[in-house]
Amino acid sequence: MIEVNIGALVSATEYLAALVQVVASKPNNAQISPDSRKIYLKCFESVSDSIKGLDLKASEKQLDRLIANLEAPPEDQFTYDNFKKFGQDCLLRLRDELEMTKFLLIENSKIGFYEQGEPLFGDSVAAQYPSAHSDIAEAGKCLALGWFTACVFHLMRALEVGVAAVASGLNIPDPVKPAHRNWGYVLTKIKEAIDGRKN
Repeated sequence: MIEVNIGALVSATEYLAALVQVVASKPNNAQISPDSRKIYLKCFESVSDSIKGLDLKASEKQLDRLIANLEAPPEDQFTYDNFKKFGQDCLLRLRDELEMTKFLLIENSKIGFYEQGEPLFGDSVAAQYPSAHSDIAEAGKCLALGWFTACVFHLMRALEVGVAAVASGLNIPDPVKPAHRNWGYVLTKIKEAIDGRKN
């Protein structure tokens, strides 16, 4: 999955549309001056940077072609007519690719579960059970994305770390027989050990 800054993507699309409009007012056969090339180059490089890594391959390829033409020596024939065609094609490709792309929205109330500025179960749990940290973090991301079955799967794996720690603290050996390697057996042994301490 790719994380997308929607604000930057919308700005890039609007910027590209505005550039196409500006270029449309120029005389078709006029050559693009070196100074104008530098200005346009910076603009299109900015748009290209905004869509890099978003799997919009056709748009990226056409933007790269346009940038290569702007970087070419001034004596190379690159008129505003050519520029308009490249620019309009870039915009059409970007719109088409965005229409074919699905974006998943994480609700504002759940962003903290996805980005996790601090450990979800607190610093104490993260420090005492470092081997569970990855599954706890993944559980939070799955919760944010609405993947509840996957969330429970990761929480069960994290809980296994806690159960193993309790068993170890009660001096319960790790099960050897495959039939005993399950929560029911281990929890029964934990209960027996705790009940034994009460007597």
